[in-house]
Amino acid sequence: MIFFKYKSLFLITLISFFTFGFSLKLRIFSCDDILLRSRYAILNVKNINYDCNFLQKFAGGNDTLKTKASIAMEIKNKDTLLGCDLKMSSQFLFYSISLKTELFYNGKKNISINHTKKKATIDTTGIRGRGKPTLNSLSQNFPTANLMNHYTEKLPYEPFFKSSTKISMLEEEKVGIYTCYKLEIVSQDPDHKKRTTTLYIDKKSFLPVRRVDAVGTANKFQYSDFVLSAVKINDPQTMRLLKEPIIPKGYEIDYYRLDRY
Repeated sequence: MIFFKYKSLFLITLISFFTFGFSLKLRIFSCDDILLRSRYAILNVKNINYDCNFLQKFAGGNDTLKTKASIAMEIKNKDTLLGCDLKMSSQFLFYSISLKTELFYNGKKNISINHTKKKATIDTTGIRGRGKPTLNSLSQNFPTANLMNHYTEKLPYEPFFKSSTKISMLEEEKVGIYTCYKLEIVSQDPDHKKRTTTLYIDKKSFLPVRRVDAVGTANKFQYSDFVLSAVKINDPQTMRLLKEPIIPKGYEIDYYRLDRY
């Protein structure tokens, strides 16, 4: 009798274990659950480095801007411009134009290097300089657009929770080595343009690894597609990657002065 008593207890425990584990595997997250879990994962990122491919087609153009880059970021919540210290090495291809560039920003200095044209721009709070600041270019035209911005937002994905936004769950999809939840977010602009965002969130880390944005009117269509690979978070080596670059000898240098960042 004692044998059967313990055997029954063992079987109940075993069945409960497998039932619980099976239910976890079968658990289906809602779109809001996934976004909130991803928000929590992002807010725990102190630094990140990754490789990326960025494609962008402009509404008035027929060709696509193609960018390959390696990017390192240290999150700085008090920084009002980018929200991080940043270094990026990239290769741009647009129509027949190909450029190899480097960008550095640490809250006090912004260095843009065009290795193809052997030119550099230094944007600093120092007294040396002439011309117009490139602050606008850094904050608006730098291809951080969309996906990279999620990693520096104080409250990631907040616009997606507006009542006017519709979120749908699509079939999961692989992005490189990452198996991802795939969410489609549709919103309507005040000017009646329909904007569609497709967000790919890694099922293991809950970090976003791809974002596709599309907007179209009757006669024009534009999109951007930002894909990450080799993602490393909270890695001590990232600090080494964020060192200020050395401008090679012989490069033409322009200095600009900003009152503050």
